[in-house]
Formats: sequence, structure tokens, C-alpha cells
Amino acid sequence: MNNLIPPYLDDGRPVFIRLAKRSKAPKKGNSAKEGPFFRPGDRELQDHVRDGGNVGRVFRDDVIAIDIDHRILDEELDGWPETLVIESGGDGLGSHWYYKVPGWNENQSELSAAGKNIGSIRSGNSYCLVPPSRHDETGDKYQVSNPRNPAEISVSRLSSLVEEFG
Repeated sequence: MNNLIPPYLDDGRPVFIRLAKRSKAPKKGNSAKEGPFFRPGDRELQDHVRDGGNVGRVFRDDVIAIDIDHRILDEELDGWPETLVIESGGDGLGSHWYYKVPGWNENQSELSAAGKNIGSIRSGNSYCLVPPSRHDETGDKYQVSNPRNPAEISVSRLSSLVEEFG
């Protein structure tokens, strides 16, 4: 059961929270800021997944996710280092590109171009859904499309993205 959550996101620390079934919202009594936080092998989290609950990966360490909702952002990241990518299971474009960014201390940043939301940087007390979660609208599963450990990028590279689209 513990192998349902991608091993690339598990560094041994408790960074996962329980989310409601087919929802992006934390299950009652859970919070990205205060937990409780779990490791993939924790029985309480495994039981939650077995009962159809979703799981979120909280960014309480040097891992961040770039949540891509528009082709503009997808094209901007062309040429960035190969990294772990999780597809959201929603309609249209929707993926999370995971990177390690030692020294990044910012919380979530929204990204936009020409007044349109194109995605966000998830970090700090924010989270992304991970497999085997189901999308809240389509019911399709989140899936790993590029299985590998998160690549490392510099704070300055991520800051440049925020400066351009933040």
C-alpha cells in the first residue's frame, strides 16, 4: 500500500496530509500548517487512502511544485532540468513539476500573464495532491508522468520566474 504515493516525494519526513475524498480540501481536523503530518507508510494515512481519501504533499522542506495551468507557463519551463512531473487528472493542461530549491523561503506565489492565471509556485504551507488522489471534478487519478527525483534548481532561477509572472 505504501508504494501508492510516489517514492520520489518521500524523504522519510512526515510531509503528507489527509484530504477529503475527491477534494482538494483537507479532511476535517487536518491542516497544511499544523498537520497532522504523515509518512507514506503510516497506518492512519494508508487506511485513509484505502477508504478513498485524497493525499496532499506539504512543502515543509526545500521541495516546491510549479503548478502549470496554461501552455504559456508550460512553454516557459521548456529547457528547465528534467524533474518529477505529476499530471493532475483534470480536463486540459494541469501538471505539477517538482524541484528542490535549497534556501527558498517564500510561501505560495500566483503566476499570471496578460491578466490570466497560468499557474502557481507551491511552497511553504501550501500543498499539491499526489497519487493515488482523484481530481475533484473529473474523478480521474493523479499520475506520475515523469518518474524521477525532483531536480535541484537555484533560488535565483525560481525568483526570475516569479519576477516575470508573479
